[in-house]
Amino acid sequence: MNIEEIEGIHTQSSLSMDDSALELVASFYTQLYERQLADDKPLHIRELDDAKRKLLAIPLDYFSLHGTTQQNNPYQIISVDIDGNFSTFSPELLGQNDEAYEKFILGNVHQTGFRSAIDGALFKKWYGEIQLGIHNCEEKCPYFSFCGGGVPANKYYENASFESTQTIQCKYSIQTPLEIIMSRLEEAFQ
Repeated sequence: MNIEEIEGIHTQSSLSMDDSALELVASFYTQLYERQLADDKPLHIRELDDAKRKLLAIPLDYFSLHGTTQQNNPYQIISVDIDGNFSTFSPELLGQNDEAYEKFILGNVHQTGFRSAIDGALFKKWYGEIQLGIHNCEEKCPYFSFCGGGVPANKYYENASFESTQTIQCKYSIQTPLEIIMSRLEEAFQ
């Protein structure tokens, strides 16, 4: 399930970070979770199942020790367009119309190797900003142990900066499901 995100040409969302939107999304997730729990053959719901797995299985210092996710660690995800242009980090960025980041194209598979792209000025600028964003999240966000610094594309599209912290995507796809699962687990253990 994807909560409506601000990405690429989709520059606005019907959701916001205000309390009324948060209540609606939290209510939706809560009802969805209750239905999942009541079902004999429950549907896999990525956000809820990931939240439960993170709360029950991943050590709380996992991201503090490892510091990266697939989307903020270079070449964990490689995106290649129809012309052979490649990028890394968030796939949604490749080819977007941003001159400051050269359309997020690090090279072309017919001309440039992945390793040599790391030495380029664009990669260094971009990766440095993503690393600052991860650091900012670690410093400011109590959920860092569960997300590892967020999704670069969402930070860029929602806040116009890879160095930013909280996004709508983070609030609704990471934090809210974690709060719902945590609340339910606390009730179960009382």
